[in-house]
Amino acid sequence: MANITTTNVDSGAVVIGDAVFKDELLKFVAADTFIAGTILARKIQSDTIALGTVTGTGDRAMVATALAGRTPTIGAYTLTAGTLSSQVGTWTLTSPNGYAETFTSTAAGDTLKFYVSGIQITVVGSGGTAYTTGATRSVTVAVETGTPLIPYVSTGTNGEQEPCAVLTYGVTSGSAQNIPIRACVSGIVNQTRLLIDADGAGVTTNITKPVLDKLRAAGIVCVPVNQTAKIDNPQ
Repeated sequence: MANITTTNVDSGAVVIGDAVFKDELLKFVAADTFIAGTILARKIQSDTIALGTVTGTGDRAMVATALAGRTPTIGAYTLTAGTLSSQVGTWTLTSPNGYAETFTSTAAGDTLKFYVSGIQITVVGSGGTAYTTGATRSVTVAVETGTPLIPYVSTGTNGEQEPCAVLTYGVTSGSAQNIPIRACVSGIVNQTRLLIDADGAGVTTNITKPVLDKLRAAGIVCVPVNQTAKIDNPQ
């Protein structure tokens, strides 16, 4: 009797079936490689939240960013200093739809967190002229140019936290740029081939049920598949 020979037929394929692909742009912020199975999201808006000139008194530095896991509404906001004493007191952020949200700072240098708007503004506590009651400053959330795809980040902002596609082949860039790709935007994929770019190849522990639910809502059904082997018995 001849020996039974086992041949590994693992193709490493990400797609199982019924896949729909779409031509997209993939954003690289630096030289990098994204491998097959990388979960992608769409960059809806710029990471930079622009701060305009101050009306009233105050010129200390401010930095505005999105709160972790949030995507602020695109448009123009207004930050208004309420009753302040040595730059400590109430601040109000008015959103593009007119909603006004107030945060009370506890120090001259503090991070103002506006949870409904999804924006935080860090105010430096020294240097220059302190902000005084009634001072206002414009805050602008802008659209990301081209709204490209980017690697999914569970705690990301500005669209990074909403998975919507899967990369089915490796892509490399030697610099920061947007590269044309064909991404899987619908269909059935092998769950065991999926990965979150920040975790690295082979790490699947963070492909949690909430992540799978978000992919399913986007039209991508994830099924765990155990690759089989081909058994050759020449008898």
